[in-house]
Amino acid sequence: MTCCHERKELHKNYMMKEFYNNFTYPFSDAIENSEVNGETIFLFLDAEMNNDGFAGKKILDVGCGTGNRSIDIARKFPLANIVGIDFSEKSIELANIQKGSMSNIEFICSDFLTYPVEEQYDFVISMGVVHHLPDPLYGVQKMRSFLKDDGVCILWLYHTYGEYDRLLKRQLLSTLLGEKFQDKLASVALLKEMDFHISSNRYGNGYGNYELSDEDALTRDADAFLNPLVTSFDFVAAFRLMQEARMDWCSIFQICYEEKGSFINLDTDNILPWEIDMDMLLKSPRAFSYYKDLDNRSKLHAIEALVKPTGFTVAAGKNRNGELPLLFEQNKIDFI
Repeated sequence: MTCCHERKELHKNYMMKEFYNNFTYPFSDAIENSEVNGETIFLFLDAEMNNDGFAGKKILDVGCGTGNRSIDIARKFPLANIVGIDFSEKSIELANIQKGSMSNIEFICSDFLTYPVEEQYDFVISMGVVHHLPDPLYGVQKMRSFLKDDGVCILWLYHTYGEYDRLLKRQLLSTLLGEKFQDKLASVALLKEMDFHISSNRYGNGYGNYELSDEDALTRDADAFLNPLVTSFDFVAAFRLMQEARMDWCSIFQICYEEKGSFINLDTDNILPWEIDMDMLLKSPRAFSYYKDLDNRSKLHAIEALVKPTGFTVAAGKNRNGELPLLFEQNKIDFI
């Protein structure tokens, strides 16, 4: 017999599946809206690692949605092999339409939490998924099981500080609607009447210059304010999650804030234009001198306290062999 806890988890998972069948994310029309700049991190990694375009590397995209990010990566790195997995039938249908004749990418319609681990991957990416899982720890543990021994898991998470006001608005809608919170017609009607919207570049310019259609804008607003399950994280909570999932190391290397996105480099003597510059942001030589003397964990806490990120990207891995690319190494926290 299924225990009460398991029934609750299954019900939460069912609600999430229904939500994303109603609101195919990130786009409703996969043919026309094909780009979300998903390959940016991999361009940096390929340059740092001299990886020959990730030739022969296997990449798993967990919670791929309509496949836009996966296809961006597959298009940019045709010698890599990409697998996208998502539990929304409608999303996978659109993803398969969008990929066309591309031969280095495959989409699977399945709940990855129950999907059998039959092969390991060099990279497991999951952007904006963990914070919607009934049990984030179990989700990261499952992702770890898909990693090769020297593989890397890359996750994007909501940050508690920058998302505080938005999540309060979500709580308001949930409280007002009660059981109707999962009713698409009722919840969308209230969302529109309350005039709750989320900026298209709240988490950086991830959609390029594409102007969202009304339907896609509604999908983004629904994901922001009507999603049935949301957990946010600060950096300490992210470290704890990675450590409890038995990752051996973790690196927080990118943040979204104030409609921008910046990489993080905790080496204060070598800041590049695309990296966050705490000297400029602190606006105080005394404060910056204190910041420079902090250990890496404390520097990261200073960054999140100052800029209040809306989201951030984490890399983590197990039993790594050899050196990590600088993008990860310069901010790495070891757990062993």
